[in-house]
Amino acid sequence: LALSLPAFPPGSRCSTLFLQASLRSSILARDCAAAAAIVFLVDRFLYGLDVSGKLLQVAKGLHKLQPATPIAPQVVIRQARVSMNS
Repeated sequence: LALSLPAFPPGSRCSTLFLQASLRSSILARDCAAAAAIVFLVDRFLYGLDVSGKLLQVAKGLHKLQPATPIAPQVVIRQARVSMNS
């Protein structure tokens, strides 16, 4: 699983750095459930800023790493839309 995590846009810098660090450490610890929860939390924010591409790649990597881990339905739908449009 590549650790090329999304670059969070400026704004609430402290909370985005915390979420990015939490996502990275949960992936390194192979805690896919926690990583999937963080992807769910960050998804709407990044989608609204039109920068959710890397986050969708992280979600795809989580699914490959542990297919039994549930991924939020809106993330799966967005992955399908992006793959259809590309």
